[in-house]
Amino acid sequence: MRVIVCSDSHGRADLLQQAVTRYPVDVIVHLGDHRWDIEKIDLPDGVQVVAVQGNCDSLQADEKLLELEGKKVFITHGHRYGVKSSLTALKLRMKELGADIVLYGHTHVPGYEFYGSGLLVNPGALCGNRTNRQAGFAYLEWKNGGQVYIQMTEV
Repeated sequence: MRVIVCSDSHGRADLLQQAVTRYPVDVIVHLGDHRWDIEKIDLPDGVQVVAVQGNCDSLQADEKLLELEGKKVFITHGHRYGVKSSLTALKLRMKELGADIVLYGHTHVPGYEFYGSGLLVNPGALCGNRTNRQAGFAYLEWKNGGQVYIQMTEV
């Protein structure tokens, strides 16, 4: 399974289209802030789309718990967990849900971190990150009996 994870597109559907064109994909996860940009692109046949709302999409937070290739994946924009200052609340939620992977955005800063046997991933921002303004996303691929490989990618 191949998953494109993006966040904070803020009207840059063109960059999401580039990502989908460049990489083979089975699922696209949009972590909010202009999640409707995904409706503006041409998707390959059979691609599943999962999206949550961010702080610029709605006053209500949105989060989901998915199962992808036997892994529990918690997706959230992240603003309700204070991710700009700490990942503590998000890690507590991860533990509470028994999630293997957490995908979150909001900070516009790409990165990933291992927590116990789990993984937290922030794809950065499709509209450009806060450190060098480079647009980016994360590409996850399940291989070898369930191992997850991650690639932080610039558009």
